[in-house]
Amino acid sequence: MYKIVEFASSIPSSLKYRGNNEKYILKKAFKDTLPSFVLNRKKNGFPVPLSSLLNLEFKNFAKDILLSQKSLSRGYFNKQYIENLFKKYNSTSYKGRQIWLLLTFELWNRIFIDSSNASLDEEMSVI
Repeated sequence: MYKIVEFASSIPSSLKYRGNNEKYILKKAFKDTLPSFVLNRKKNGFPVPLSSLLNLEFKNFAKDILLSQKSLSRGYFNKQYIENLFKKYNSTSYKGRQIWLLLTFELWNRIFIDSSNASLDEEMSVI
């Protein structure tokens, strides 16, 4: 799989985009194979199946992460607001989207901010 990613990243931007035409080279390659309605349709986002993701196990995972001391100590989140999100969550409410966005933001912080701070702390301890 990584070879496909490496290959795709090696393709010059001028072949990926031409004017407003995204995926230019891919569409050229498949113009004789795919019907025109597929090649010319508008871009469509990928919906996240939140109702499936926020089942009991994942919901508890998200709750543990978002209400953890580490997460709350950042000062980004209001503990009571997050607790209410989980209390009021049901599969048809907008609360699932809010939980998902907060969770991805917190995990992003843990991966990119915390790890870079740890590296900085290690560097500073050497000095």
